[in-house]
Amino acid sequence: MNEQEAIFKNEIPKCIIASSGMLTGGASVFYAEGLAAHEKMQSFCPGIRTLNRQ
Repeated sequence: MNEQEAIFKNEIPKCIIASSGMLTGGASVFYAEGLAAHEKMQSFCPGIRTLNRQ
């Protein structure tokens, strides 16, 4: 079992913080999918909207 898989095996509360766009690939996707399988998991996806975005 690697370090990432071990995170899902214990009952210790967790908070994973990632910057905007991180759920498109990489470790954030792995953690989101793994934690989503747990009944007590909550997911928050705050966003920032700016005016005059180019």
